Amino acid sequence: MPRSVARSSACSATRSASRAWHPRKPFGIAEWGLWGIDDPAFVERMAAFVKSHERIEFLAYFSGWPGSIWDLVSKPRSRTAYRRLITPLGR
Repeated sequence: MPRSVARSSACSATRSASRAWHPRKPFGIAEWGLWGIDDPAFVERMAAFVKSHERIEFLAYFSGWPGSIWDLVSKPRSRTAYRRLITPLGR
């Protein structure tokens, strides 16, 4: 069996076992962000992913420091999408 297939099978087995052992255990996504680009479609996909996975209880956008390449201030379309789609998830 090729190594990539074996690794994929092992990962799949681990995920299946994890779901069986912890079927209701919440999980989170820490430090996601936009690396220097204004991409509201990515924010929309992230929001859709979170909405479709009910066990996600934590989602943290990594903004670095003011003016950094991750700062949403410099990405007006993504910032609007974030406020429209991600912010309400925390309420």
